[in-house]
Amino acid sequence: MLYLSDAIRGEYVQDEFNVVEAPCGCGKTEYAVNILPYEILGSKPQFNKVLYLIDTCAGRHSIVAKHPEKARCYDNVVDNGGRRFDGFDANKIVVITYAKLGVEVRRNPDFLKQFDLIIADEFHNIHWPIPYERGIIKTNYPYLTSSEVDALLKERCNNYHAMMALSRAAVNPSAIVVGMSATPYDIETWAEWQDVPFTYMKIASNIRHYTAQNTVPYSHVDGLIKKLPEGQKTLFYAAHITDIKKFQKECETAGLRCASVWSVNNTDNPMTAEQLKIRNAIIETNEFPENVDVLFINKSMETAINIYTPVPNVVVHSANKSAQVQARGRIRNDIENLYVLTPDTRYIDLTDRRINDFFNKPLDVEQKAALVQVVGLKDSQSHKVGWPTLKKALCENGCTILTHRMGTKNYDVIVPPDSVED
Repeated sequence: MLYLSDAIRGEYVQDEFNVVEAPCGCGKTEYAVNILPYEILGSKPQFNKVLYLIDTCAGRHSIVAKHPEKARCYDNVVDNGGRRFDGFDANKIVVITYAKLGVEVRRNPDFLKQFDLIIADEFHNIHWPIPYERGIIKTNYPYLTSSEVDALLKERCNNYHAMMALSRAAVNPSAIVVGMSATPYDIETWAEWQDVPFTYMKIASNIRHYTAQNTVPYSHVDGLIKKLPEGQKTLFYAAHITDIKKFQKECETAGLRCASVWSVNNTDNPMTAEQLKIRNAIIETNEFPENVDVLFINKSMETAINIYTPVPNVVVHSANKSAQVQARGRIRNDIENLYVLTPDTRYIDLTDRRINDFFNKPLDVEQKAALVQVVGLKDSQSHKVGWPTLKKALCENGCTILTHRMGTKNYDVIVPPDSVED
């Protein structure tokens, strides 16, 4: 079985976005930090000409903690003498989140022109905060038209600006842009940018990857908790903090020792001092917390942490294929049991971007009918249900439905469970 450095076939090209689809466990980060700069820039690369983009703050910290001699976090501070430190003083790879990149390119549209090599890791996640921010705008400004919402989104959303800047850099002949992901399923979203051409690197079929001895489907958490082997450690992924709190309470009731971590930037659900301590320890040591049976994580940690402690069980409470692959990949070993959500007739994947577009905005009769078609929920006789049944199912899946009266008409507003941004 080959590591990524030996499995890649072909050469990277300029004027295009080079896509590396590499499974978890193949040495993707090691290749990006220790080999790729030499391949692109020569035997003695100037590392501060290399930009490493990552989707979360936890991922940024993890890369620097693991490679302190070659990588540093991008910062932007001013000392007492007024000198600006922008991350380029040390000859190290500059690591920055997509959101922070958006901030910088809004200040300086030529920010990316400073680099000869741009590595876009976990690039499938550059888009995911955009539907969330679109929903906030629709909630706060329900009177805006769709085009006005889009204009405001472009003005406010840092990830949108990062996405546009990266598309421009990909076709700039002065730099090479390499995107890496184990789940580049949303490549179509990127293709809609500005007609950016893509080149998929050829990868040998016998590339290394992590395996699961057993894949166990489940549909209800209550039954799943009873199946978790006693005395074994479990990593438990759930997209929403609301679910994490609920599931953690159920696990603790069953006698399991639990801990949970999520984004440090979530002001609606700030972590406790103990949670922050656990989060920092995971990032710095790459170990599963001691005296913990079940560790809960959400999307902010889905691609960000690496745990090398043998952990036999991983639970992914999502039917989303990308989430299943990425969350399982946080355990950097083969595992015994991978428990994955298999939806029953009442489950709705709230991470589906087609559904996200209906959140946090007044829905009239026509829009609710359109949502019914998008969700496609069916009853036990395989008949498609209407809005009343879908409304109940949405509430069962953690949403809140508010009714507003505008003029002579009633409108429903779907408020999803908590969202995460990092």
